[in-house]
Amino acid sequence: MAKYRHPNDDTWLSWLGDIGKWPEQVRDIGEEYAGVTCYRVKKAHVWIQNYSWNIPVEGEPTVWCDVLQGRDSIFPGLSIQRVNVKELSHCDCGKWMPPTKEQCEQAEARYKQAVMRARRVLN
Repeated sequence: MAKYRHPNDDTWLSWLGDIGKWPEQVRDIGEEYAGVTCYRVKKAHVWIQNYSWNIPVEGEPTVWCDVLQGRDSIFPGLSIQRVNVKELSHCDCGKWMPPTKEQCEQAEARYKQAVMRARRVLN
């Protein structure tokens, strides 16, 4: 599998400059899961908002990210916290759009309804 590279050279070089400040152990992961493109987490179309990582003394480091669901996701505007970057699949379609205010409000209401239904089932 070829390593990811953003099609716009300026965007890609800017990203490489940003991850140049990351710890050396996680830079390769930052190149593969760049914060300059869209991804899929299951059916959600997402954009990375934030990264965090764990660098163990022995073994492979783990990188997580917080992602924001886009306009065409099931819950637009809701974020998914602490996703292991290895769960992301590259989309890079160039069509990710931030959700509208109305979409965010509707998604939040649908999410709350789903949580209430789940609580009734569990109780």
